[in-house]
This record gives sequence, C-alpha cells and structure tokens, in this order.
Amino acid sequence: MWLLAIVPGSAVLAMASSGSTMDVPAVVQDGIAAVASKAGFKKPRFHIESGSNAGDGYTSIIYRAIIHDEDTTGADEMRLICKTTLSDTGNMVHDFLFDAESVLYSTIVPVLMDVAKLKEPLPWPKCFHANTTSARPCLVLEDKCVERFRMANRRVPLDEHHARHAVTQLGRFHGATMAMALQRPAEFDALADRLTAPYRTDAVRTFWKSWMLVAEETPAMMLERYPEGTAAHAKVKRFFSTFGDKYFSELMTPGKGVGNSIMHGDCHVNNMLFQYDEAGAVTGCCLIDFQTARFSHTALDLGTLLLSCTEKAMRDRHWDDLLKHYHTVLQNTLRDAGIKDPDTVYSWDQFVARLGDMAGFGLFLTPLLVHGMGADEEQVKELQSSCATVLSEDDPAATAGVFKIKWTSEVRRRVGDVIDDVMRWGWM
Repeated sequence: MWLLAIVPGSAVLAMASSGSTMDVPAVVQDGIAAVASKAGFKKPRFHIESGSNAGDGYTSIIYRAIIHDEDTTGADEMRLICKTTLSDTGNMVHDFLFDAESVLYSTIVPVLMDVAKLKEPLPWPKCFHANTTSARPCLVLEDKCVERFRMANRRVPLDEHHARHAVTQLGRFHGATMAMALQRPAEFDALADRLTAPYRTDAVRTFWKSWMLVAEETPAMMLERYPEGTAAHAKVKRFFSTFGDKYFSELMTPGKGVGNSIMHGDCHVNNMLFQYDEAGAVTGCCLIDFQTARFSHTALDLGTLLLSCTEKAMRDRHWDDLLKHYHTVLQNTLRDAGIKDPDTVYSWDQFVARLGDMAGFGLFLTPLLVHGMGADEEQVKELQSSCATVLSEDDPAATAGVFKIKWTSEVRRRVGDVIDDVMRWGWM
C-alpha cells in the first residue's frame, strides 16, 4: 500500500508477509522521513512492509520501505531496510547492541573506506540514518535486494562457493580494520574502546554467558560418539567444562596482539546476504548485523563461520584453499592501504597459529548455532521468547539457562564432525 505521507509520531500501518497489517514504530517513520529529506525528495510517498521472517533474527525487527517522489524532477526511488528493537522497552543490552552498529556504520566505516581505499562491492550495506538517542533505536540501510542479494537458506550448510564469497568480504573487513589501527591509531583506539567497553561490564558478560553456557551439556549429549572412558570423551569433557571460563577471562576482551582488531563478533550465515545471478549461482556476499562488533581476535570470526556453518565434507576438500584465500584478501587489503609488507602485520604463520588458538570458540558455539539455524517454527518461537526474556530483565543472571538445545541426530552429527576436525588438527 502507498502511504500518502509520514507525519512524525503518527500511527502508520505496514503490510506483513501474511497480508495482515502491523504498526510501524514512530522512530522508523521518522528515520524514513529523514532519509527522504536528506536525499532531496520533493513530494515523497512511502510504502512500508514487514521485512522480518521467522528465524531471521532474535533481537531486532526489520521493515522494508520504498520512497517514491511524485515530483518528476525530484530524487530517484530509494529502497530501504529499517531496523529497530522488537519492542519499545529499552534496556542496557539493547542500547549497547544498537550503539555498536551505529558507531561502526556512521563513524568507523567511512575511515575504513578512506584508509583501505575500498571500492564496491563493499563488505557491508550503506547506512543512511542512525538514531540511538531515542527511547527506541533505529538504523536505516540500503536494501540490497535491489542488487539480487538475499539471505541464504540457513538450514543448508555453506558450500565452497558461498564460503569463498563470505571469507572474501571478511578478509576485506579485517584487513581494513588492521590498516586503520596502523594509519589512524588514536582514532582507532578510541572507537575500539567504545565498542569493547560494554563487554567488560558484569551485566553484558552475564548476558553472554546465559547463551554460551548452554553448550556445556555437549559431552553428555555426545556419549554415543565419545563414550565415557575413552580419550576422546576426556578431551571433549575437559574442553566444554573449561572453555567458557577461558573465553570470558582471556579471549572476550583481549589486549593488543597479533591478529587482534575490530571484528564482526557474530559471524555466521544468518548475518550475511548473498548475491545470486539469474541462474541461481552465488556471485557475492555482504556482511550485516554488526551489533556485536568489538576489538578482539579476528580469528574468532573466521573460526565461527567455517566450523559452525559448513559440512565436514566441504571442509575436507576446501579448508586449506579457503584459509589461503581469506589471508590473501586480508593482505591485499593491507597493501591497498599502503602497507608494503603485510607480513609485518599478520603473516601466514601467525594467522594459522591464531586460528588454532581461537578455534575453540567456533566449536563451543556450534551446538547453539546448528540448532538455531535448523530450528523449525516452534523452535524459532522458543528462541525468540528466550531472547526476549533475557533482554527484558535488568538482571540477566536471573534468566540464565532459559534456553535448551534440541539435540537431534543432525545436531549431534554436525557437532561431532566439528569435534573430530578440531581434534585432528590438534586444536583441542
């Protein structure tokens, strides 16, 4: 439906995918109107519809908007994605998630593009508007669907083609942030600290533990594959009983070190868009949802993506090539930023060593991510309810453990395959 106008603060309805209507939050209306004004629309008209599908996300709701100028001398049509919180009940966790994404798009991205001389296709969507000062935050981004981008089927592990496009953009992003750290150190340090400071607070760390520690039951759930009394079971039990504490004490907010920079923080298939040609072949990737961006080990991103979002058969055939491609892209990005010898920043040997050190994070998240990506409609609702419960509490510790993984045969198989690989590579 075409809406005749948007009046800030007025009630506006959007069309949901089911055909029903839904309220559009005032902050979304205001954001769209602000973009239209800045873009030079003379007589704008707006079409808004729901952009969220079940399982797409658990902390935000998405609206799609089209701005059309009825004045033929005005601006060209714009298609937008508007992102806000699931409810207008704000809390500290929601605030820092949206603040991080706003800082990255509005402040960090322009510096990355300047320092690393990045050109299209960019690793991220363009951001036209960011409001994190209202009671309810809102980001307005370009709608990449115009360029044939869409989410991949989250239930299908990434093949080598999807994975290659994903690590290409991840390598460009990581390389650009490392270049920024060298070329604009004071600016980088200030912004990195702003992104990372919330993770040093007890409230945020407790919130994260409430999700990560559901994986501690993994050894008990994998007894058929790794029976008690075997060396493999002992390794699995020791890892899952100790890695959580290691992550929160050593890995979540590290100091400066080789391979450490601003990273995505939640790098899996649900936080990426893929571009397809008319024949259905994948031709590109765009990273999205930078809500957990912070200064940490960049290898955490790569380990999460390539362990939890792929099948063992694909890893067996393409693992080495994907790692080499990622590292080559990262180093080429450093060269484009004027760094003549990228090995002085992040050599191949340093990269492989860091990936081995950080692989435990991808393994630790695999049970949760495989369950979440394969969730049916009922399980999606459970995940959304659990997330909403945690986000609505002033004390996240009160809701720790509200979510349980459903250990299907598929989850057990995928988790076991990752465990086998990590053991074989000597990383457990």
